[in-house]
Amino acid sequence: MPRESDRHLIGKQLSNLIEMHILDEDSSSSSDSDIEMLDLLSTDAESGSSSGDSDRDPDLTDDSDSEGDDEIGDLAALMDAVEQSRYLTRSLRRKCLCSWRSR
Repeated sequence: MPRESDRHLIGKQLSNLIEMHILDEDSSSSSDSDIEMLDLLSTDAESGSSSGDSDRDPDLTDDSDSEGDDEIGDLAALMDAVEQSRYLTRSLRRKCLCSWRSR
């Protein structure tokens, strides 16, 4: 299971991605940067570190295989949530645009 600070960092970064995606009017232009950020997050989760973890004591970390699998599973669930939010955002945009055009 990822540490609380790792989960918080990944959740915060994904939250920022979702917010950027919602605010971005052209979702296709942000998809490449979103994918790059998600690749970075998955690399961090697989390595067991995040951007500010260089000062952590390696003796305090538990690098068991089952824990790594849990982290990858958690990351996969978060990535699925991001994809679902993208779909919902596009659907909402279409509905708003149709509503605005019908006025």
